[in-house]
Amino acid sequence: MNEASERSMPSLPRRAYRYYSTHGLSGLLSESTDYVTRAAVRRRATSAETLPEGEHKRIWYGDGEPPVTISEPSDERLREAFREWPMEFYPDRGFVAELQDCHLVGENGVGLQGGRRLILETSGHRTSDEFVGSCAGLLAHSAASALGRRPDRVERCVFPLLSPDPSYYHWLLEYLPKLRFLERYEAETGARPSVIIEPEPRSYVVETLEAAGYGPDRYEQWDGENAVVADLVVATHRPHLFSGYDRDFCLSRADIAWLRNRMRSEGEGESRTEPHAENVYISRQHVERGRKVENFAAVSAVLDEYGFESYVLEEYSFSEQLSILRDAETIVGPHGAGLANAIFATEPTLIELFPETIIRPHFYYLAEALGFDYSSLVTEASDRDLLVDTDDLRRSWRRPRRERAGSRD
Repeated sequence: MNEASERSMPSLPRRAYRYYSTHGLSGLLSESTDYVTRAAVRRRATSAETLPEGEHKRIWYGDGEPPVTISEPSDERLREAFREWPMEFYPDRGFVAELQDCHLVGENGVGLQGGRRLILETSGHRTSDEFVGSCAGLLAHSAASALGRRPDRVERCVFPLLSPDPSYYHWLLEYLPKLRFLERYEAETGARPSVIIEPEPRSYVVETLEAAGYGPDRYEQWDGENAVVADLVVATHRPHLFSGYDRDFCLSRADIAWLRNRMRSEGEGESRTEPHAENVYISRQHVERGRKVENFAAVSAVLDEYGFESYVLEEYSFSEQLSILRDAETIVGPHGAGLANAIFATEPTLIELFPETIIRPHFYYLAEALGFDYSSLVTEASDRDLLVDTDDLRRSWRRPRRERAGSRD
């Protein structure tokens, strides 16, 4: 088939032909089977909010929120890179719902209403295998449920909070704020659901739950055994997606404010063994996923000139990270999940370093929503790593707010 003929094909057949050309017939059949099962699961997916109220559902709504408007970045490269992303957000009223006649299924404990329809709030509004386990497994469970087969295990009242996403950012900004809606449910009903978290939880999952007031007596680790749930409690899930085909970003100031206030208030009583630097550099030099600074020695020399202290956050507990960031006046670092902790600072200046191959607006949006000063530097990229021009870095430096205010007196 020539190129002109291929271009004339509809989109899906063209993609199938390209996949066949690269992977052969067996590869195409395998991918086609996966595609069909994913599509079938997506068609059966629904938000808990859209299920009819009555015998199998009760729902409580939070207050409405004003829209969030993001101003255009002053930097031309960021303006161009962010042009395709939304700059206005209209968060729906958050809700918490109690659902009956549900199953928790698979390695990620996703909820199926009636054992058949995927409840999107339990999968982070994603339907890829990473988030629902096996789409084929879900369809098999749905077929068994249609024949009246139910799991033997029964749970009374649970609140699933499982995040298969490997990123700390998504756990912090998407999943933890759901706890505020769980607390609304507890206030309305007097019930105390068990929070279901991932098996063998990552340290930051346990530590952030502890900081939010949820110790080991409040959660259980999911063991992957399918269960019927008498009362399945689910809450609004606001995705923060900016990759591939997933471009669903819902910015809520109320979510961020709850998270920020809860964590800061929980940590205020802790004694500080040593003062931390006002100017903080968040290092990714030990991260395997890229965005390290290749000329880190030269960058460190510039940061030293301005009194920066470098921290590898993975080497500290969450409470220690909170202490490091709480009073930071300037926070600098490559684009990455560690910058999410900037939300716990009081009034910082955030300077984000981007490799030219990865320019995404997550932290610009957060800084705008919280009223933080924000600056950025787009660097040359070596694969996924950064080559920082130290002169540009000096020019991007902004003195802390209090110092700038003092210079005007």
